[in-house]
Amino acid sequence: MYPSTLIDGVLARLREAPAAEALRDERGAITGGELSATSGRLAFALLNHGVRRGDRLLLGLPPDRRFVTTLLAALRLGVVVVPVHPQAKLRELAHLLWDAGPRVVCAEAPLADLVRSAASAVRLLDPEALLAEPLEDAGVELYHDHAGVTAAEGDPALILYTSGTTGKPKGAVHTQGSLAANLAALAQAWRLSRGDRLLHCLPLHHLHGIAVGLLGSLFSGAAVELVAVFDESAVVERLAASRATLFFGVPAMYARLVQAGPRAPMPSMRLFVCGSAPLAPALKREFEARFGQAILERYGATEMGIALSQEVDGPRPAGSVGRPLPGVETRLVRPDDGADATDSAEAGELWVRGPSLFRGYHEDEEATAQVMSSGWYRTGDLVRRAPDGSFAILGRLSTDLIKVKGHRVGALEIEAALAEHPGVAEVAVVGAPDAECGEVVVAFVRRRDAALTEPALLAHARRLLAPFQVPRRVEFVEELPRIGPGKIDKASLKARCS
Repeated sequence: MYPSTLIDGVLARLREAPAAEALRDERGAITGGELSATSGRLAFALLNHGVRRGDRLLLGLPPDRRFVTTLLAALRLGVVVVPVHPQAKLRELAHLLWDAGPRVVCAEAPLADLVRSAASAVRLLDPEALLAEPLEDAGVELYHDHAGVTAAEGDPALILYTSGTTGKPKGAVHTQGSLAANLAALAQAWRLSRGDRLLHCLPLHHLHGIAVGLLGSLFSGAAVELVAVFDESAVVERLAASRATLFFGVPAMYARLVQAGPRAPMPSMRLFVCGSAPLAPALKREFEARFGQAILERYGATEMGIALSQEVDGPRPAGSVGRPLPGVETRLVRPDDGADATDSAEAGELWVRGPSLFRGYHEDEEATAQVMSSGWYRTGDLVRRAPDGSFAILGRLSTDLIKVKGHRVGALEIEAALAEHPGVAEVAVVGAPDAECGEVVVAFVRRRDAALTEPALLAHARRLLAPFQVPRRVEFVEELPRIGPGKIDKASLKARCS
């Protein structure tokens, strides 16, 4: 049974095995007891510097022990952490400073310099300097309390900013309870335990990296190896040399792993997980052929955590993201009339309800109301539910639902078919306005083989797709635009077609 708050769950696991390694970064290893004690001491130091429960702390440190210690210290105090990429530019940083309104920032140069120039009233604190200060009260039992403060289940814990594909990024508020519920469900579904070890290569300012990867591992008792820079060849070597059992990544990372040098044996690895963006079936098969393991696909969003997952012991078919996690309810709603879709062949918008849902967007009731309906989160994703209860994601209603002469076409199905061509490295499909058809299919393709031509790819498409699914035209590009952790920016591609 897991505690009802995120921080209680993490601290309980750290204290259960104080001598076991909990974290490793470029400086070396930290045990569970050391991480618990250091974060407690830092929490007490933050308290001495006037940081209080409910305050917002912008955390922009690199992915190392300072980030983790500061994160846990803030959560112990009931402080709300707003993670930001340590290399964030002024425009993104200015929006977060304005929207989240943090009182305290923990960052180093050059991010700290940007903070000083953008918000001189915000306090910049250095965690290592705080830890070097002598304790005013040496009798405080930092090992066994939260520096005199206890976080409650309903307390906000993280504000995670969305990728901002439409307008400014919005801050999704997750509570101690919503995160604990999601991480407990993941620990059960993926059988995470103290025997696991995550090789962590994801950025820490998105849900995938900070919640699913970092906090999810600590919450279940697993150890974390932090990798500051993702280099595919180095990661393959490290997976072989370390005791890692887990790797979580996005499709772009798996594509680079496939392209890395010769594969070394990975005797301890038991689970590769992919999310944050659709995984092309061809890439999934290529990875399995190369590394001997099928990637487990899951589905989630910043606003709801992880909701669906393939099973650890079950089949992991390409194109499926599995079934609802424990505690998750789902609805399939037809986009045309709002009625529930009941036919297994019928596509609809996925709605989700459960304890892992976010509280809402930070101080934005209007935006929250647009995605919530009577306790249900409207994902905006077009899905199809199989008879066995598993789901296939067909794409975003806003960018991936293409209406060609009355036919509802899912962009992901076309992308999967085009990616089967050996000359295609990566593909994104969008709809372009057309006076006769309403919309037509346009494919943006990054080639693996420079000799690939549009006629050859369209001939391949006609063998696999219905006539209304075949692209009207193909545009070859050097790179596909991205936003967020590995996600292709389809809004900008659609704008190019207008």
